[in-house]
Amino acid sequence: MLIDPVGFALTMDALTHAGPAVPTRITNRAALCASPVMPRTTLPEFRVIDTGYYFLTGSLLGPQVTAEPRLPAYAYRYGGY
Repeated sequence: MLIDPVGFALTMDALTHAGPAVPTRITNRAALCASPVMPRTTLPEFRVIDTGYYFLTGSLLGPQVTAEPRLPAYAYRYGGY
């Protein structure tokens, strides 16, 4: 999402209109899908963002989990098991 052109366009649509993003309001969909980075971003900037992202998610956030934790008892009445 940090660099994804489609995610950027949908986010901007949601921020500039009332309510949620509406994909049909995005006018340059073909160009967005063909672009490797979001608008106003260059490939060198992407590499800096990408390197920082993997550094943060890979080493600073701790070990990865393989399953969701058990729901607390109060959540059972809402469909928990």
